[in-house]
Amino acid sequence: MITTRAVNPNGGYNTTYEYLDALGRPRQTQTPAYGGGRVITDLFYDSAGRVWKANGEYTDPGTAGTSLFNGFDVDMPSQTRTLFDAAGRPTDSILFTSVASAQVEKWRTTTSYHGDHVNTTPPVGGTATTVWVDARGNTSKLWQYHGGTPTGSYDETRYTYHPTGNLATVTDPAGNTWSYDYDIQGRQTQVDDPDSGVSTMTYNAYGDLETVSDARPGVPDLAYTYDDLGRPTTVREGTITGTKRAEWVYDTPAKGMVKSASRWIGTDEYKTETVTVDALYRPTQTRVIIPVAEGSLAGTYTFRASFLADGSPNTMIFPAAGGLNQETLTYKYDTVHAMPNMLTTNYPGVSHYVIDASYTNAFEAATTTRSTALTGAPLLQTTQRYDEAAGRVDQRKVLKTVGAATISDANYEYDPAGNIIKIDDIAGTRDTQCFNYDHQRRLTRAWTPTSANCGTVPTTAGLGGPAPYWHDWSFGTATDPAGRVGNRLSQTEHATAGDTTTTYTYPAAGSDRPHAVTGYTRTGPGGTTTGAYTYDPAGNTLTRPGPNSQQTLTWDPEGHLATLTDTAGANSYVYDANGNRLISKDPTGATLHLGGTELRLTTATGQVSATRYYTFNGETVAQRTPSGLTWLAADHQGTNQLAITADTTQTVTWRRQTPYGNPRGSTPTWPNKLGFVGGYKDTTGLTHLGAREYDPQTGRFISVDPILDTGNPQHLNAYAYAGNSPVTISDPSGLIAPEYNDPGNDEGGNPCGGDYFGYACEKHVQETNPYDGPAVNMGNVHGMLDACGLVVPVIGAGCDVGNGVIYFSEGDAVGGAVSIVSVVPGLDWACKIKSLCKRIGEGAVNKAKKLFGKPPAGGPKTTSTDVVEEIAKEKAYDRARPVKPTAPDPKKPPALGPKGGPAGPGPAPAKSSCKHSFDPATPVLKADGTTKPIADIEEGEQVLAHDPETGTTQPQPVTALHTNQDTDLTDLTIRTRDGQATLYTTQHHPFWNETVQKWTDAAQLKHGDQLRTTIGEATVTEVRNYTRTRTMRDLTVGTIHTYYVVAGNTPVLVHNCGGEATVHLNPEEKHALITVRSDAGEVLSTHQFGGPRTAANGVATFDPADLPASTINVPIRLPNAGGAMAYSEVMMDKTARGVYPAYSLRTQSCVTYCANVLRAGGVEGVPTTPLEAQRWFFEQLG
Repeated sequence: MITTRAVNPNGGYNTTYEYLDALGRPRQTQTPAYGGGRVITDLFYDSAGRVWKANGEYTDPGTAGTSLFNGFDVDMPSQTRTLFDAAGRPTDSILFTSVASAQVEKWRTTTSYHGDHVNTTPPVGGTATTVWVDARGNTSKLWQYHGGTPTGSYDETRYTYHPTGNLATVTDPAGNTWSYDYDIQGRQTQVDDPDSGVSTMTYNAYGDLETVSDARPGVPDLAYTYDDLGRPTTVREGTITGTKRAEWVYDTPAKGMVKSASRWIGTDEYKTETVTVDALYRPTQTRVIIPVAEGSLAGTYTFRASFLADGSPNTMIFPAAGGLNQETLTYKYDTVHAMPNMLTTNYPGVSHYVIDASYTNAFEAATTTRSTALTGAPLLQTTQRYDEAAGRVDQRKVLKTVGAATISDANYEYDPAGNIIKIDDIAGTRDTQCFNYDHQRRLTRAWTPTSANCGTVPTTAGLGGPAPYWHDWSFGTATDPAGRVGNRLSQTEHATAGDTTTTYTYPAAGSDRPHAVTGYTRTGPGGTTTGAYTYDPAGNTLTRPGPNSQQTLTWDPEGHLATLTDTAGANSYVYDANGNRLISKDPTGATLHLGGTELRLTTATGQVSATRYYTFNGETVAQRTPSGLTWLAADHQGTNQLAITADTTQTVTWRRQTPYGNPRGSTPTWPNKLGFVGGYKDTTGLTHLGAREYDPQTGRFISVDPILDTGNPQHLNAYAYAGNSPVTISDPSGLIAPEYNDPGNDEGGNPCGGDYFGYACEKHVQETNPYDGPAVNMGNVHGMLDACGLVVPVIGAGCDVGNGVIYFSEGDAVGGAVSIVSVVPGLDWACKIKSLCKRIGEGAVNKAKKLFGKPPAGGPKTTSTDVVEEIAKEKAYDRARPVKPTAPDPKKPPALGPKGGPAGPGPAPAKSSCKHSFDPATPVLKADGTTKPIADIEEGEQVLAHDPETGTTQPQPVTALHTNQDTDLTDLTIRTRDGQATLYTTQHHPFWNETVQKWTDAAQLKHGDQLRTTIGEATVTEVRNYTRTRTMRDLTVGTIHTYYVVAGNTPVLVHNCGGEATVHLNPEEKHALITVRSDAGEVLSTHQFGGPRTAANGVATFDPADLPASTINVPIRLPNAGGAMAYSEVMMDKTARGVYPAYSLRTQSCVTYCANVLRAGGVEGVPTTPLEAQRWFFEQLG
């Protein structure tokens, strides 16, 4: 059994137990259930080692971790069985559930194999597919059938490849073609997109993206500059010396941090700045600075936050603004499972916003209770219920305590593929909505039958409910080219007075912008109206019909909507450096968007008023304005449809919408500007959804999608919203629907329901990705992810993380570290490099995750768990480990130079267990305050740990036990408040020496030294060092790597396995080298060879005995010797593979290498530049 404990918000641990079978395979997992008992999952294997049966989460009243539980199939709420053919390939994936103590099949997905193609039949409601592969195994064709089985007519998408394997062209079912060109290094240099035209990219000598041009004539290119670590520093117009548009500054308040991000408009700077961070690099104070050009909105807005042990929010402080007071929010967590259950405030007259939250046994949100006080105030509660078999939400309720208790009781029905086919709200006047779909899962009909029966054909006489409607959408016939690619051809609104039909026109297939609507004709009882749309060469809308008149739009070089003008006046927009909308200006005023706060300046009065939003468990639960507090409740996609006053009247306002976000029924006065799926509803008729503007009248975006998933043909339509399935799928980011990327979203087994819609599309993603497969060119992968990490909004950070994961898997800790710490959130400014974004959409990040697992948790740190150390720990040294004493590959011999030194294999390291320990009877302080002899401590027990350099104290698990035969012993006598006490330890065991504020080996302690304790004082009175063989004990502890041993009754802080480094400064060769010695007896001596005038550069071992007598040796204590050794190992491996970075006096010299080794070993405060590092080395000598 494997026990895993994860830190929770309360500082305790959430525990998961994994049982393995006799072959070491996962058999069962158990976790404590929220309501008591345990949550269990199971895997069962056949004789060939394949998983043939898997039980989803189910509960049992027993205690987690006590024993393997054997349940009965008939009791399983969700069980998947897999059938295989004679070749071991899965042919049937069947979902079973329990009904009345009997097991019944809910649905299945079937797959058949035919040499060069694979057929997939999904559950009802999905898209049947055939995937064809070429001789190299690349997907050459994807057929999507018009029926429920892979027979008959189909839509065909075709793929071709360059001889190198890079994707060359994609041709959609209508005949529109995307093409891609690359340079000799495999970097994408040109993309020809039917909707956005031709984009070109150039790169600098280091492979960084330097310029991007789109298809718009007269619009300046975007040019990018970088610092020495390859992090973006500016975005400019035209060239790298052109007008500055955006700027980033790094490395304060801590190394690796983004200090500030600025948008420049002329000489006006709009800055977002990190002022302070905590020990784990989490921002604790940030501010937004608006220049004086913005009048009454100008100023500095400071936000503060604090976090708990696991990174969960603790407090958030909003500044006073717009008639609202400064406010502190505090998130509370229950004491049993540490789940969020309360949101409190210090706002005058209110103590709470959320007074309670509960969860299912599987920890899904079940209820959230809102109130302004724990007792005595009216309540508003939202509840969710889930289908146990598929995990889908099947009911959402909203209840209040004043008047009719139930405001809304919406019940959801799905087809087997996961499409929502019915939403039935039975509270008050019944409101039943029914939905039909076509073979591509596109919504074709929505209506509200009085009968609540979705199985009957709708009629206008049969419509009912509080806001009746009946809409049909057509995408053409099966052979219509426009309809095949998701262009809406018509919309019919049925009504008693007569139907209103709107038809839409598009350019012919093969023309420019074949997915861009060019006009409409609307015919109904009131007559006929028409409208026209025009576009620039990059696919941005230039003119469109608006609610007042024809609108004229302009776009900035980065592809953001800049201005919109009609007869009502001019609208303009300012974006922050990362592409998020910062200011919206309209004819009556301006709105400043500050995350959870909006400040509205009304021009006529000059007054600024605020709207502040409160979120809990990812849901906006309330808003506050100077006039009062209002509760908010949303539908399943985040569209707020209920507003309830937070007073004794609990007045309810309903807002109903049609599937694409247009008003349904009466249009009430709504208390905020949040609209469809939580987007910002402008007076222009558009809704701002993340990266783009959405038009609910056409159900489309007005500019090209920056991300393209070539494995999902419906996503090739650059303007369509959510694949024309707005009830089941949503796209609040304006980039890609979360459902497209959520492997667990499509529980029904839709063949495109896994990563990028399942087997067919996932197979396409993997096989059209030129970086997939055994012969991967990882340099290309890094280049692509480096670029996309810089330019992709929202997922840009994911690109950098994915890149870091691949670097780590190659043993390149520095490459991984740089990728992780260079994450700049949401760099929307350059997402016009759609080719790079699209490549990520083709699976590079998924590839990294699948091949190499998840990246290390957490960001860069300034404590002893530095990011490089964290990487090394994840990949290399969770236990004491030997190191490789090998020299670089003989094919790349080290060369001597001005900074060079002798290169060659050093002495083989000694191998032994951890050599610092205590007598077995030594008491250890546990996390609960009790003590226990070190010999009796068990793995997994919680001890109290403290990091003296950050001040962090928290429970930590014992992760390893050590029994050692030690010879170098120390009897350490300490005077405490209770008298003298002696600790029997080893000479190399580090104690925290309060006198000198650093770790000191027991043998080096002096009479009078003060040791770190939890209470009172501990003063060293005698140190007796001697040699004798004795069996001793030690522990490895969590991530802080410290614990307390008890002298008499006084706990004294000690470290677990560590070591020492010696930096060798060779004045004769002007060269720095380093030797690392672990307390386990391992020794590794390495240096960076090469120089500015030598071809070879890298890391190799050396023998310290060969150093001249004039060498200056600087001893430095290492909190984590394993981390330092692991870093050196991966640098030597990088040298052997010929990918070690080129020499740089500032960032890649022999001195900076030694500094990096020390930081990897947990040494704090080591400078990163050579001059400062050398000065620091000498300071260590005193």
